[in-house]
Amino acid sequence: MKQPHQEVSQLNQDMRHLTSQAGAIEIQDQLNSHSTQGAWLVPQANTPVELQTQLGTLRLLLTRLAAEASGARANLTLSATGDGTVPTLRARVV
Repeated sequence: MKQPHQEVSQLNQDMRHLTSQAGAIEIQDQLNSHSTQGAWLVPQANTPVELQTQLGTLRLLLTRLAAEASGARANLTLSATGDGTVPTLRARVV
């Protein structure tokens, strides 16, 4: 009886995580649908955002989120869509 209980607990935890992620994706999509400059990335969404720029379409993704004493740390990954490459660029992260 212990194993089924553990499996149900794991499934409940997975469902809470997926529900939270789905809500974050919805918020991220709403923010980006009203944005005319830049892109919004919601960490819990764990989903890339495509940004139309003068350089072409860039894909942005936050990864490796970790809490720190002064806040949080994350990696911002920029990549070109398709076969293109990302040229040297200058960006501002707020």
